[in-house]
Amino acid sequence: MKTYKAAIIGLSAIAAQRPDGPDYPSAYGRVRESHASVFDDHAQVELVAVCDIRDEAHELFRNSWQDVWPQMRYYSDYRQLLREEQPDLVSVVTPDHLHADIVVDAANGGAKAILCEKPIATTLADADRMIAACAANGTVLAVNHTRRWSPIFQQVRELLRSGAVGTLRTMRVDFFSPRAMLFRNGGHMVDMLNFLADADPAWVWAELEEGFDHFDIYRGDGGHNPDLEPSASAYIHYANRVRAFYESGKLNSTAAQFTLIGEHG
Repeated sequence: MKTYKAAIIGLSAIAAQRPDGPDYPSAYGRVRESHASVFDDHAQVELVAVCDIRDEAHELFRNSWQDVWPQMRYYSDYRQLLREEQPDLVSVVTPDHLHADIVVDAANGGAKAILCEKPIATTLADADRMIAACAANGTVLAVNHTRRWSPIFQQVRELLRSGAVGTLRTMRVDFFSPRAMLFRNGGHMVDMLNFLADADPAWVWAELEEGFDHFDIYRGDGGHNPDLEPSASAYIHYANRVRAFYESGKLNSTAAQFTLIGEHG
């Protein structure tokens, strides 16, 4: 079997954590708790290098994974990593506003596939150039919207495709939690609307949480403090004429509900 060289850029918990609990089920098998644990689990992948600007992140990774990867190579400059290691697979797990340059440089450097944490970027211009660079180089770019692999959502989409409720007309999601920010867990909910609509959005109207009129560019801190990022309300019209309503709010209680209405139910 061919083996692919992999690298992780950014050693946050979702990148580097070693599993200590049960795996999560998915439509394609179990889901591990971090990028490193997925690479450890895959027989055709060899994780050869990791990168972070923090020395303490290197040390934490070494303490967690020394028995698995005693020869791991550590970098503080991702460009040096890409140049010296030439990885086939790259995980990008840095703060959101740093995704774009890393993805573009990895694609231009010959990476075959890139898994980028969500959100893809903090500006449309950055997202566009990431997509363009990957398309130009034949690099597969995946953004880590994990709910697409959940058996629940997979089954719902298959039911919709089978015509169980007739032609889908309207979708609504109500999502409330302390972390219902648009760039965080709210992004998963919006992605699920796109997934279940089975079509591209044609246009959207949206309003940010009250008090965020200044949020003309991303001004959060990567999701650490929910007070710095807005929730949102939105109406999305899809190319197949499905209409979707998204309502969210940062509340102390947690509730998430999807309502899908077709012409027959």
